[in-house]
Amino acid sequence: MAHSKEKIEAAIRTLNAQGHVVETQMQDGKTWFAIDGRMRASAGEMQNLADGVYSLAELEELFIQRRIDNTSPGELAEEVINAWAVNAQAGHAKDLTRDFKDVAERTFEYRNATQWLDNQRTGFTSHPRARTDC
Repeated sequence: MAHSKEKIEAAIRTLNAQGHVVETQMQDGKTWFAIDGRMRASAGEMQNLADGVYSLAELEELFIQRRIDNTSPGELAEEVINAWAVNAQAGHAKDLTRDFKDVAERTFEYRNATQWLDNQRTGFTSHPRARTDC
């Protein structure tokens, strides 16, 4: 069995041979590997990629799930809305998949609902009768 550093180097060579760009990054004392500037993999994930445990597509799914787990719903909603806006401004909104359009629609509904709740909360606490210090 190869050493972990050798496995990571093998994964990088394989990805490079397939036309991918891999850059090593440090964040919070941990080493990450940026693949094509669009996703990051941990050292363990790179080792698993070298061992054939994961395909690149499966690794991307892990990356997406990690982002979902570590991002608030509001932040995710803003990312979807921003992605939609970029595509719309470039004239590519019609080319987006139906799944993305469904997610974008639910995202707009989520953002509208949270804004409505924030407005209700603000209106309630600013109302003179809502004060408890009188």
